[in-house]
This record gives sequence, C-alpha cells and structure tokens, in this order.
Amino acid sequence: MFACLISFASAALGIATFYTKYVTSACFGNQDQGKMIAAAGDTL
Repeated sequence: MFACLISFASAALGIATFYTKYVTSACFGNQDQGKMIAAAGDTL
C-alpha cells in the first residue's frame, strides 16, 4: 500500500494524447507500413 502512495506522489504532470484509428499514407500506395506513431512535448 505504501509503495502505491509513493508512485502517485512522484508522478509527473503532463497532457495525455489520444490517437484515432490510423489511416495509411498515400505516399506508400496505402500499404500498411506498421504502427509507428509518436508524440513529443514542447520541451523536446
């Protein structure tokens, strides 16, 4: 129980990101190139 309280106390605040269904790019002829979606915060 104590370990759970520590993890909540040391968590960093941030903004969650939600991605809708991925649509393949026309650049590759609409072929599935895998799942490679990334997001970065302003600090990067």
